[in-house]
Amino acid sequence: MPGTDRLNVLNKTSKHLNCIIEYDLFQNVSTHSTFEKINDALVFELYFPDHMKEKKIDILKFVEQDLNQVLSNDDFEQLPDDQKENVIEELHNRWSNPDSEIVKRMNSFAEKSPDILKPILESK
Repeated sequence: MPGTDRLNVLNKTSKHLNCIIEYDLFQNVSTHSTFEKINDALVFELYFPDHMKEKKIDILKFVEQDLNQVLSNDDFEQLPDDQKENVIEELHNRWSNPDSEIVKRMNSFAEKSPDILKPILESK
């Protein structure tokens, strides 16, 4: 994915995630930590794109794929509340499933990136 296209996808994906996190927090639902972890991982990918791709711990394409499938190209902000809740539930189920490629990659951040991501994760 060329640099500008990749940044556009990352920006769009991050926008959706931030809207989901805000809605989730406002509704006092406990799933927001899952979305915050995904968002943090996308920030890593923003700062270390080549490293993450090289180590096979990049997640953007998988997050984008899940968002497209669950949102069906809708804008999360424009959905009625009941549909927002369905989207949140579906994404949470996908992104907390240990068999998810996203979860597997995120769980291997420290192991596969001991010099870059591990110190960042340990500082939290």
